[in-house]
Amino acid sequence: MPYKKGELPHGGHGKDPRTLKEWRAAEPLVDAWLSKKRPSTARKYGEDFRAYWLDHLSQRYKSIEEWLDSVKKAQFEPDFEVQTAWAKELESYIAAKKISYKTRAKIAAAVMSFLEPRIGKQNARNYKFTFGTPEEIDSELHKSDSTTVSYDDVATVLSVAKSARDRALILVNLHGLGVAEICEFNKNWYQLYDALKSRTPEVRWKTRVNPVRVNLIRKKKHVKFYSLLTDDCIDTLATLLDEREKEMGRPLQPSDLLFVNYRGQPITEHRIQEQLRSHRGNAPVAHPENIKAHEIGRDCFITLFANHHIGPFNAKGKSLPAEFCVGHTIDDLKYNKAVWTKQGEADLREIFERLRSDLNLVTSRGREPEVITAEGQRVDEVYNLLDAVLMNILPATKQMSQRDRIENAKKLLFGSQRQLEAGGGNPKEA
Repeated sequence: MPYKKGELPHGGHGKDPRTLKEWRAAEPLVDAWLSKKRPSTARKYGEDFRAYWLDHLSQRYKSIEEWLDSVKKAQFEPDFEVQTAWAKELESYIAAKKISYKTRAKIAAAVMSFLEPRIGKQNARNYKFTFGTPEEIDSELHKSDSTTVSYDDVATVLSVAKSARDRALILVNLHGLGVAEICEFNKNWYQLYDALKSRTPEVRWKTRVNPVRVNLIRKKKHVKFYSLLTDDCIDTLATLLDEREKEMGRPLQPSDLLFVNYRGQPITEHRIQEQLRSHRGNAPVAHPENIKAHEIGRDCFITLFANHHIGPFNAKGKSLPAEFCVGHTIDDLKYNKAVWTKQGEADLREIFERLRSDLNLVTSRGREPEVITAEGQRVDEVYNLLDAVLMNILPATKQMSQRDRIENAKKLLFGSQRQLEAGGGNPKEA
């Protein structure tokens, strides 16, 4: 049923049976504005602007054009209060909603973006919004600092994902790839074809898999990097490949995609986030709201490196190997190319070998049974005590891993103090 502007069926506050796409098509000003945005941005801005129109503005104005005319007219008034009346009205609207300050800021950004080409960027942004009290903002900023996602939580989320595609999405994400990187991997997955085909049903989930390298580019910053995928991730991808080739009735080619939707089209960033969000909501975890949909495994990946004291570390205490594997720049000047050498890759493989059992959420492959004797426990206690002492007497080594710190101490004891001071770090790297 067609609707005329200003005659939307408001049977209840802010209701409109049309989809966002249908509503947008009926509003030329909105459609012209959103058509110049990226699809993901257009969707978010469109949803927020539509909600503001339906929930508030449509109660006072017959059409978006009428509201816009009033905003334009106000810009010619000498009184700043009159010029920014639209902004104060928006501020009151978002302040009354029980949402986070970040969500309030996003709604304001959508409205300002709509107004910019019509009243000018300066006029659209000359009002300083208050999105929350200092206490609210500070509380939200630090809320995630102490909220961690455990591997048990991710394993629980994985258990509710029934399709090989969605299980593969979660496991690939667990290895450091964000949503955008997964889409990039989807275009270049064929580099793993031989490795995946070698995992026949007879050996899949049973025998070990050496970590498999996957080369990627993080488009956000155009950073070239690679990560390594372990046993369970590779076997899940192999299962997905079998399913895709069965659907296609032929072997997949480099031009074919591994992750597709039910129509056989490339899976999008938005769709990946929707799937992860859905599984997060269906999983019986204590606080599903604390698990960011698009970072369901990435937080665990970074935290895993930190918990295992895997260095070297940068000045902010971040693990450089972990930062590299998620596509972050580890050297602004790009002088450090160690990870691209044979030795650098070998070192990274050694790290993933240490983390195999944690990354293998399905089978825990890599976890060897360990018998701890009373004598062995005493040795571990002495070892940890020694490490704590070394951090106090050699404060410059606090950002190193425990192993590197003790190696430095050995060099110092053996008379290599000059080498330690000259290198300022691991003597092996000096």
